Amino acid sequence: MVNALLLIVFAVAFGFAASSHKDSRYWASLVASKIIFAIAFVILSRQINGTPEALLLPNALLVIGLGLRWQAIRIFFGPPSSYAWFLALTFVMVGALLLSPLLGKGLIFGLTNAIIAAQIIAIMASLGLERERLPSR
Repeated sequence: MVNALLLIVFAVAFGFAASSHKDSRYWASLVASKIIFAIAFVILSRQINGTPEALLLPNALLVIGLGLRWQAIRIFFGPPSSYAWFLALTFVMVGALLLSPLLGKGLIFGLTNAIIAAQIIAIMASLGLERERLPSR
């Protein structure tokens, strides 16, 4: 719950910062990711009972939030990417969670973690490969 509160505080602060900057798509993606993460964390803190139904929405929100964060990074450093890739990941994850009674919870839990880890690696790689001359931009 504390993480969710901090994310909302940052979302509000970044929302105010957005009003005085030209990069509105960057700020909108960043603010949206923080709000989506906050909602996911609140749901996880209240509904964590291990059932696929309880984990479906918060895990989908985590994937969408990470996708928006990656999109914000791409907008900040250069040409933005398509939203299609993380929406596709979300649909794959939702489908897998819905099929978990057939596939097994262990496999689905591993798949969900692999999707989230892949997104985090993509974010880290984007930041690591960037050669911005003015990183304080």
